[in-house]
Amino acid sequence: MLDGSQLSEAKRALLERYRRGDLPRSAPTVVPGTRGAEALVAGPHAGVVAVQSGKSKRPFFFLHGQWIREVGALCFPLARQLGPDQPFYMVEPNTFDDPGNLPTLEIIAAKHIKALRAVQPDGPYLLGGFCNGGLVAYEMARQLHADGQKVDLLALMDPLLLVQPPRLKLAFRFIKRYGELMRVKVETQVAWFLCLRNVYSYLQDVDAYARHRMQMLKVLLRRNSAETVNNGSGRDNSAVAFPRLASIVPRADNLLQDYPGVFTWVALHYKPATVYPGKISFFWPTSSTSRRGWRAVEEANDVEVHVIPGRSMSLLTDGRARVAEYLRACLSKVHGTTTAHS
Repeated sequence: MLDGSQLSEAKRALLERYRRGDLPRSAPTVVPGTRGAEALVAGPHAGVVAVQSGKSKRPFFFLHGQWIREVGALCFPLARQLGPDQPFYMVEPNTFDDPGNLPTLEIIAAKHIKALRAVQPDGPYLLGGFCNGGLVAYEMARQLHADGQKVDLLALMDPLLLVQPPRLKLAFRFIKRYGELMRVKVETQVAWFLCLRNVYSYLQDVDAYARHRMQMLKVLLRRNSAETVNNGSGRDNSAVAFPRLASIVPRADNLLQDYPGVFTWVALHYKPATVYPGKISFFWPTSSTSRRGWRAVEEANDVEVHVIPGRSMSLLTDGRARVAEYLRACLSKVHGTTTAHS
């Protein structure tokens, strides 16, 4: 049996291997000298990674939702800020290896529940999710509730829209119906959708580019009210350097690497079979564009809303201390009113 310092070093080594992506894809890895599920560190494709272990409290399962490994590693400092006695499991996002056979969001959630129940067979469960992971966590909670399992905490951090914008839904329906009518393969439909999404983003960049240019020209005109603005005058015009626009027609092999776009295609198919009736704790950044897609849920459910200054990604970076503070309070409430997981 390893002592405490050796055990910590072993766990750190395993987590470092996880970050590098060189853990095995099949069997999970167990830290030497430990026993039980709390010592399990799953490979990056096995579903669950034990970031912090312990037996005094029920584990918190977090779907970080990020397909970039470095971003997923932000879960480790969040777990530390929740305290060493709070077991913390990171649930990996689903991979989309076959664009012609994409799983539904319901199937993704069921797959995560299977991995979750391998660690904790029965509820009550403590779930959290960020961005697209928040939307999947909502469906997991809905399925668990429908299966008679209790969810004591559902913490959604700037989750992806439950109700997608009308223009996006219209484009999706057109591509689907036209593709089915013309017997176009699903992967081609997905590529069309991703290309259209890229064009829309490009046009938004063009609009931002034009507005930025006008603002900068106004600044220069105010500075040089008696002169004509002349880019070849030798003045320092670094203030009017504009962002370089992305290609409007990306390469086909790059399209399917657009994880957010592929996930959006999957999410556009999603219609919850039932409404999740339990309490939800929302964590919204002040600049969130997703909240409008959850208005009906906020109005109908028992919800707790925490608003944190910043943008979406800042929730797990600059705003992480505030998120951890509110999340600790949520966890303390459920730990104080229910028995500890054994």
